[in-house]
Amino acid sequence: MEIVTCATCGTVAAELRATPPGATADLGPPLGLRRGPAPGVRVTGFGEPLWTVLGEAEYAAVRRGDYGAAVRRLPFFCAECAHSYCRAHWNVRRVSDTLRGTCPLGHPRAMPP
Repeated sequence: MEIVTCATCGTVAAELRATPPGATADLGPPLGLRRGPAPGVRVTGFGEPLWTVLGEAEYAAVRRGDYGAAVRRLPFFCAECAHSYCRAHWNVRRVSDTLRGTCPLGHPRAMPP
C-alpha cells in the first residue's frame, strides 16, 4: 500500500493498493465489491473508493513500489503543478452531470463522484 500526502497540509490525500487481475476489490460506485477485470489500483481516502485499470507496465511499476505513473492519472494529483492534494484542498463543483475540480493553484480537472 502507498500513502500519498497533500502538498498543502501534509494529511493523507489518498491510499493506493495494487490489485492483480481477478482479485476481489471495491471498484467504487456503482460496481462495489467485484473481481477486478484487469490489473489496477484501488484508491481510498479521496471521496468514494475507486478503482482504475493500469497497463501492464504501470502495474509492474506499482508492484515494485513505484506508484509514480499510476498517481499521475488519479484524481488527487494535479498534472499541471505535479502535486497531490487532499479532497479538502480541491475546489470541487458540479458542471452539468460531471464533477470538475481545481487544485489550490487553480488548475482544472475532472473529478470522481
